[in-house]
Amino acid sequence: MKAAVIVNPGLEKLAQQELAELFQVESVIEGSVLSFEIEEKKIAELIRLQSIRRIVLPFGVVAKGKAILDQKFKFKDYLKKHLPDFSAIEKEELKLKIEVENVKGQENRIELSKKIAQELFPFLEKNKIKAKLDYSEPEALIIAYNTGNQLIIGLDNAGKELDRRDYRLFPQSASFKGDLAYYILRKSGFRKNEKLLVGFCKDGAIAIEAALFSLQGAYKGNGSQSSIEAFDTTTANVISARKNAKIAKVQLNINKYSLEDLDLKYGQNYFNCLIFHITRKDEEQLTELYYQANLILAPKGTLLLLGRKTWDISISDRFKLLAEEELTKGESVHKLVLLEKKSEKTKGNKK
Repeated sequence: MKAAVIVNPGLEKLAQQELAELFQVESVIEGSVLSFEIEEKKIAELIRLQSIRRIVLPFGVVAKGKAILDQKFKFKDYLKKHLPDFSAIEKEELKLKIEVENVKGQENRIELSKKIAQELFPFLEKNKIKAKLDYSEPEALIIAYNTGNQLIIGLDNAGKELDRRDYRLFPQSASFKGDLAYYILRKSGFRKNEKLLVGFCKDGAIAIEAALFSLQGAYKGNGSQSSIEAFDTTTANVISARKNAKIAKVQLNINKYSLEDLDLKYGQNYFNCLIFHITRKDEEQLTELYYQANLILAPKGTLLLLGRKTWDISISDRFKLLAEEELTKGESVHKLVLLEKKSEKTKGNKK
């Protein structure tokens, strides 16, 4: 069956990798849309993907100003399977919402929405579906997304934006939505069954995504995730992170620690991977951070520093630079610096 996922710009390659890892499918990237073929019974499982924003079942395109719909698309069969109360809806009218994305100008989006509706309602009538537009309480969502080359029309499988995680009921403004938190996690080089520490964890998003990743990306996980730790220096952030982790149904060790406490709390060479989300107030502690990281991180372990774009990060001689890039979050840009702890032998040779 044809399916597609929509991601936020910059996450296309990660989503392609994740599709291959979890579902063993090859996908084609066009703009921020990844298209692929998958067994129909696995469509519902696509929600396990942590890097995506929407899951869409394509059934048409807009070409030359007109919506062209696939008459073979079994709209009614799909709704029966995925809307539990469809039999009741069928007797009345299906409430639809049409959203046009990645098209500039509100007037242009409204005009495209009207053109799609003109073709969509006769199409639904042929499928014996009575429908009406309802933007306040829709029962099904139609997405029209501009890939840059074409406008794809599809039925949204989840009916919502998946990067807005349900667990983030206690968000922190400096933190990230789920898909970006997951992107940061994967950039750190963290692998399942390794030991990870997330420092200055804010609302816990990165640590929670790590726990979900270790559970094969399932959003309803269970069991202990003792290999993933997180800390923050403020009580409010620790409480928020713990509450969010509980909502996400993952078990994390989230504590209020000072940076200076880490070697005493964990001991030498304990972690395989460290992620530190450093805001401006934490930048003065970089020397202490390197000292602590060198103690608690195993040789060849990775340290990911996430900070503001203009922060001039000096690299400690205890670490070597693996990669550096910029990450866009809305109107702000962050810097990601990935380091690797040198082995004692390497340090000795340098001296």
